[in-house]
Amino acid sequence: MAIKGPVGLGRGRRRRMTPALKRWRLSLELTQAEFGKWLGVSRATVNRWEGGLQAIPKSVELLESLTRGRIIPAAKDQHILPLTVSGRRVREGGETMNKTLAIIKPDAVQSGKTGKIVAHLEQSGFTLRALRLTRLDSERAAEFYKVHREQPFYAALVSFMTSGASIPIVLEADGAVRKLREVIGATDPAEAAPGTVRKLYAESKERNAIHASDSDENAEREITFFFSRRELLDSGG
Repeated sequence: MAIKGPVGLGRGRRRRMTPALKRWRLSLELTQAEFGKWLGVSRATVNRWEGGLQAIPKSVELLESLTRGRIIPAAKDQHILPLTVSGRRVREGGETMNKTLAIIKPDAVQSGKTGKIVAHLEQSGFTLRALRLTRLDSERAAEFYKVHREQPFYAALVSFMTSGASIPIVLEADGAVRKLREVIGATDPAEAAPGTVRKLYAESKERNAIHASDSDENAEREITFFFSRRELLDSGG
């Protein structure tokens, strides 16, 4: 069974998910080796997870919820994990936390790099607040990128973003917008700094693995493009 749709493997802890993990794998009709390949881990790691011998990353739980109902690679874009995704909050001591939007683009999803990218973002200090596995149609992609409508690359960009599944993710951190732009690197991976997402995982300037909001204002607009106001309110935002 050929499928694509890996997951971010962040830090985990032992959970009551162990039986659910095996049921999920069996529902997909995958061997441990196949399941591990999809998630970007070894068969031995899957075996340890199922046996309760190794902590299951929280991100695996998130994807299990996201893909429940065999949404592989997720044609049903209404499956959502609405955590706290709106606005800003201030931690004790007056430190400002805010949110931004990333989109793992079709090239990275199709080539099995999703898990590595999400792990990279978590390791860079971001907290995942919401994610959705979806496939944009032409109308939605055109609306999302309307600010580029007069640019010569606009048609190609819309075509690329509708070519396969993508994963919008709401991320939270101190100075989230600026921080994410630094973490992903320059648009052209050839010009991106070493260790950035695009330097590590992008194929070209056109197929560059990830989108990131470029301002707080655009981050708010882009978050609400994928996550409804009701969902934000229900999540406590």
